[in-house]
Amino acid sequence: MPIEESSNLNMLTLAAAQATGDTSFFYPKYFPLLTQWADYLVENLPDPFDQLCTDDFLGPIPHDTNLALKGIIGIKAYASLLDLLNLPGSAHYAQIAQNYVQFWLNNAFDKDHYRLVSS
Repeated sequence: MPIEESSNLNMLTLAAAQATGDTSFFYPKYFPLLTQWADYLVENLPDPFDQLCTDDFLGPIPHDTNLALKGIIGIKAYASLLDLLNLPGSAHYAQIAQNYVQFWLNNAFDKDHYRLVSS
């Protein structure tokens, strides 16, 4: 579940850093890995390919809107980490996340609900 877990780890790292005010537990040692995960999300979104997610009872499904949204949040979390660390690139990743949100809104919404699979 690479999209799911890449997102989880970026979000959890941001949450821990914000809650503790400490970035030393991941920066600089683990930051290259966080960057790798963020770049993986950028490359594999906004329309995820056929892969498992937390809804694994469905098996691998392509165009999973839940997985796409989680990945988008993971990209935004990485942008926030860059901002927190005063590193360049925050605006770039935040803009990508915003563009992907627009794609998600246009492809996941179906009149009065959001589809599990985008159109």
